Amino acid sequence: MLGTYIGEKAHIEMSKEADQVARVKALRGGNRSVVTKLEKEALDLIQGRDEREKGDRINRLGSIKVTLREKRKLLKELDGKVSEHCAIEELAKESEETADWEMRI
Repeated sequence: MLGTYIGEKAHIEMSKEADQVARVKALRGGNRSVVTKLEKEALDLIQGRDEREKGDRINRLGSIKVTLREKRKLLKELDGKVSEHCAIEELAKESEETADWEMRI
């Protein structure tokens, strides 16, 4: 009876941890989407495809730079949380994705 209780409790804890990892991955995915949008906007500004005046484009690029720095820091934290709790089989894939994103920002 005690063994069954301990087994159920362990299963619940594993389920909670899996839910937590899924939430962190979802949050990370949302932040990666923001980074992608900012990258596109910055490229448009640099290439002059934006209708704004040059000074306004430069100011916006400065804002994007600051935001990307903040996102980089946040993504690093989220990647660390995912790596701590992901399955061993997923660790190599997670490390590769993390490195790819760090090079982008």
